[in-house]
Amino acid sequence: CFNIAIHVRRGDIVVGQRNGNPNLQLRWQDVDYFEKVLDQVLATIRPSKRVEIYLFSQGARADFPVFEKYSSLHWCLDWGPRESFVHLAFADLLITSKSSFSYKPALLSKGIKVCPRNFWHSYPNASDWVLAGDDATVDAAELVKLKTIR
Repeated sequence: CFNIAIHVRRGDIVVGQRNGNPNLQLRWQDVDYFEKVLDQVLATIRPSKRVEIYLFSQGARADFPVFEKYSSLHWCLDWGPRESFVHLAFADLLITSKSSFSYKPALLSKGIKVCPRNFWHSYPNASDWVLAGDDATVDAAELVKLKTIR
């Protein structure tokens, strides 16, 4: 299979959204962001293998209703950090959050990384790093990197 892992950061930033913590609010990304990025990825890539999608986050399926439409989605909610980290690092394509927890496996990954452009960590200027805007738009020059996936 061609494995896509998505890390939707929740946990502490959910509390930050509720109590108005500005540092944690900067890290918040709506579920719609990840849906839009995933849709662009799926519309662009043409892997020779069946695509399987793994959603890593905290909470319940009801917190992520937009992902119910993907028949190949595997719910990886409230997994331990070690198991989650390993799966993120070994995915063929990783969609990261504004989070060091997905940034670090991205640095180790040999796969494609799709990351939020506006993040305090810098990214390598390499063909396996694809950047998305805050509105989840991946511009044409970045999408070209995804078209090489076979």
